Amino acid sequence: MKLSNFSNLTWLLLIGTCLWGLPNNLMASPTNSMGAKRMDLQEAVALALRHNKTVESAYLDRVVEKFNLKIAQDEFRPDFTLSASALYNHVKEADTLARQIGAEVSLKIPTGGQFNLSLEHDDSNQSEDRYHSNLKLSFTQPLLKGAGVDVNLASQVIAERQEQSNLLKLQSVLIALITEVIDNYRSFFITQRQMEITRLSLERARQLLEVNRALLKVGRLAQVELIQAEADIANQELSVRMAENSLETARVSFLKTLNIDRNLLVEPVASIDVQPPSNLDLEELQTLAFHHRPEYLQARLGHEDVKTRLLLAENNQLWQLDIATQYNLTGASDSWIQAQQRAGQLGQGEYSVGLSLRIPFGDLSTKGELLAAKIAVRQSEINLQQLTEDLTVEIQEAVRNIQMKWEEIKLAKRARELAQQQLDVELEKLKVNRSSNFDVVRIKDSLMSTQNQEISSQIDYLNAVTHLDALLGLTLQKWGMDINNVRKIR
Repeated sequence: MKLSNFSNLTWLLLIGTCLWGLPNNLMASPTNSMGAKRMDLQEAVALALRHNKTVESAYLDRVVEKFNLKIAQDEFRPDFTLSASALYNHVKEADTLARQIGAEVSLKIPTGGQFNLSLEHDDSNQSEDRYHSNLKLSFTQPLLKGAGVDVNLASQVIAERQEQSNLLKLQSVLIALITEVIDNYRSFFITQRQMEITRLSLERARQLLEVNRALLKVGRLAQVELIQAEADIANQELSVRMAENSLETARVSFLKTLNIDRNLLVEPVASIDVQPPSNLDLEELQTLAFHHRPEYLQARLGHEDVKTRLLLAENNQLWQLDIATQYNLTGASDSWIQAQQRAGQLGQGEYSVGLSLRIPFGDLSTKGELLAAKIAVRQSEINLQQLTEDLTVEIQEAVRNIQMKWEEIKLAKRARELAQQQLDVELEKLKVNRSSNFDVVRIKDSLMSTQNQEISSQIDYLNAVTHLDALLGLTLQKWGMDINNVRKIR
């Protein structure tokens, strides 16, 4: 065999070895790292809901919030009071002991009126009739200021709206957390993917260096080409170090969001499934946002609250005109039983009916409250209108972003297909000695770059869809959970 033929054969074998070491399935998911826990997105979200401190704090707030609602709803339920006292006196060598027990029941009704029923019993050895009992029933009803169902139910209605607002606030916390977890998880995945690509690029550079050294020995390569190959390896090694640092930063940031051990080795197992955008009608999306976005619904509840407070401020301008009635039964005897019987004989008691009127003069505070309430209503209308317009613009931008990201996916796919075709052509040229290993590896690198770009464009598209869900307030629905489900997860 001639030396030239032997050199050609050696060259082809080295090229084949280099090409054989290059992976073909570059779209496959990265292999599991030694000792790393594989974690999918569903598990990551569940861990965040279980361990995140913000969520835990929000649920602790719910304990107080629900009790505050219970307090407001207790306004029109009966209140019971028991009382007792004993007094011992020593005056001029005379000892006296006075004892008193009593009970009272009060009930406020939605019209503003209030019933009071009280029973008092006392005994004293200073009189012939030692035991005294008194049964009193009274009722007071405002006729102007403080009268009316709307006015008296206002505090309870505001409390119920506050409870709805509290639930919406909790939904906002959960939506923000889930969106953050998804973003960090996908960022972690992309960083890991870039790490794999960088390592493969370094491996190809080392293989190319071995080929160049062999070619240098047989005189088919200049010394300067070897220096360039060594410089390329140095750059690739630096890139690997930087990629490793970026991967570690992404891992820690991801685990911080989950609020779990920062030293835990995890590996994201992403499933990239992109579907063409659908249901991007702006009017339908706006309707969904107006019915589901927590921040917008909270603003609507706040607007209703300021209108209710305006109603109260207007009612507070009225005169105080009340009607009051009272029926009183008393009984006294030297026998405790007879005292109770006499106090319980209906028709023998005393009753009264009266009106009371109070007209304030010179008090500007109530007028100031009314003015402030009117201004608050107008400001709330302006804020709600601005929020509606901003939300509409945000939806339009989100839809445009999704459509643009989808076009980028198609372009990236086309670029990857063309790069694959270019590589196939170059490999065919290499078979007939019309190309070089340097050109093949370069095109292989270009193919890997387009594949990485395709994955990145897919992740960007999925993130855009995720953020649209958050914008519309549909994140919890898309994940098939409600407030009760989240509490079970925790």
